[in-house]
Amino acid sequence: MRLLSLQVQDFRNLPAVQLAPSPHATIAVGQNGQGKTNLLEALYFLATLKPLRAGRLSELVRWGASAARVTGRFLLKGAEREISVEVGGGTRQALVDGKKASSLEDYFGGVSVVAFTPDDLEVIKGGPDARRAFLDRAVFNRFPAFLKESREYARALKNRNRLLRDGATVDAAYLDAYDETLARSGARLYARRRALMAELAPRAQ
Repeated sequence: MRLLSLQVQDFRNLPAVQLAPSPHATIAVGQNGQGKTNLLEALYFLATLKPLRAGRLSELVRWGASAARVTGRFLLKGAEREISVEVGGGTRQALVDGKKASSLEDYFGGVSVVAFTPDDLEVIKGGPDARRAFLDRAVFNRFPAFLKESREYARALKNRNRLLRDGATVDAAYLDAYDETLARSGARLYARRRALMAELAPRAQ
């Protein structure tokens, strides 16, 4: 994967930026507050659809602007593709080659980034939730189908827990159905995680 070009419009404090990175290494240099980190966050947001630092999507839109947009053109396995993400009104929209993405799997399609920030130390210092989330992001980059599988698991878990809260009024057959779904989808998640760890183990050692 190689980033061929990046366009940023009204993202954070960046009114308009066009960047053609070097095929080797690109270093952002500038004064404090000029937007170096914001430029990197724009690329991260484009590749993950998640803010790197913001708690709300509205924080990504430049003050005084109604919407922000980040577009990148990538070289993936010898073919070029363009993805974009627009933020406005507290919502986001993902685009592939100018058209609304039919699915997240179609949007990501081999595009991945790695960001390392001081907060990532929580993977080691913090609780197991941070480690699972870190691992799951890596698994998704390796196995795109993992996103759908993890959503299926989360949906079944949420529904099962809601039934348990209802207590005695719940038909046991409903719980059995959710238990079966949890076991099946949970086993797939476990297998994906183990497969990635097996690939990483030689390097980690």
